[in-house]
Amino acid sequence: MQAFADKVVLVTGGGAGIGRATARAFARAGARVAVVDIAEEAGREVAATIAADGRLDCAFNNAGIEEEHVRLAGGLTAV
Repeated sequence: MQAFADKVVLVTGGGAGIGRATARAFARAGARVAVVDIAEEAGREVAATIAADGRLDCAFNNAGIEEEHVRLAGGLTAV
């Protein structure tokens, strides 16, 4: 039995690296995978390899950017 059968997974940053490997691993585990990436062509290529659509049961939010941190009032930090 596949651990993610009948589940839909969203993978952000899924066009390359860890996101790509994660998207493909979820697909191999039976999930229907939605791939999102800022690099549209890369995201489409990965999505095409695993042909995913449907509802959302799980999200792997891998995408991120590095920005300068700014100190806010009250000691909080914002990006």
